[in-house]
Amino acid sequence: MMMVFFLTGCIAMYVPISWDHGERIYNIIDKDPLLSALYKRYDPDKLTLRGPNGFDELMSPFEVKSHLATYNKTTNVIYINREVNFTDEQLKEIIIHEFCHHIWNIKLDNTTKNKWYAYLRLHPSTIQRLVSLYYPQSNHNIENFAFTVQFPQKEDIKELVTLSILNEEEANAVLSQMKDEPKYNYWGMGMLDLVKDKQ
Repeated sequence: MMMVFFLTGCIAMYVPISWDHGERIYNIIDKDPLLSALYKRYDPDKLTLRGPNGFDELMSPFEVKSHLATYNKTTNVIYINREVNFTDEQLKEIIIHEFCHHIWNIKLDNTTKNKWYAYLRLHPSTIQRLVSLYYPQSNHNIENFAFTVQFPQKEDIKELVTLSILNEEEANAVLSQMKDEPKYNYWGMGMLDLVKDKQ
């Protein structure tokens, strides 16, 4: 079985997200009110977008197309799968999701995290159910935060203000562009290309 895997496996190259997308990435951040606010607050120099080195990973052909990006908490850099061609919308979702990993790991203290846990307990969602299905228990907290901010409902944005992750002006800019119901589009990022629409 191991021999078959290596014979049919592929090498995927992950590089800092700005390597291939440069100005495109910065434009996506500047145009999106949520990303723009988060980066101004938590990474104004955009260091999470660039780094000196990439890395290779051996995986199956399916995994090459579904493992799109990752945040490395050692380098504090967002890496992207170089084998995939991304739309601007996909890049935006990747940046929001992976940057939320950075915010959770580096920027939020335990008091803020505990308040977030309490908020989620009072506001169960489709996001939480899917995370509990597809991620190990040890990853539930960080993935719940990342996916909730990636696909927020209006009350989630208001809670980010309560926790001082956004201010009122930033939140209003985000809310003014939000649709009434978010569409949950889970392509890659460990969600097995599952697409769920909120009922």
